[in-house]
Amino acid sequence: MSKRDHINDEVQKTLAAMDNMEPLAADPYFYTRLNAKIQEMERTEQPLESRRGLLGYILPAMLVMLVAVNLFSVYWVFQGSNEGGGDRESALSAFAEEYSLNQSSDSFIWEE
Repeated sequence: MSKRDHINDEVQKTLAAMDNMEPLAADPYFYTRLNAKIQEMERTEQPLESRRGLLGYILPAMLVMLVAVNLFSVYWVFQGSNEGGGDRESALSAFAEEYSLNQSSDSFIWEE
């Protein structure tokens, strides 16, 4: 008998033994206790669901507020740049002067 035949024989014996097994008897009140336990678990999970509902309102409101602030800031920046470009130019020239951006790179080496 090969190994495969031996394994098949053992599987058939196990299945035949399961066919002859007597069904297990459950307590008559098992279903009632199981339902009570499930309902108790559902009641304890309810506060978590209510917090999810609160976050369901807060997160979209915060997202809308963030988008509104961003749109306002973009509008404000472009309105400021259209009105008298002198302020922008003077700010850029002050920035370039502060960081020495308008000098050549050789002048940093020879400067004392």
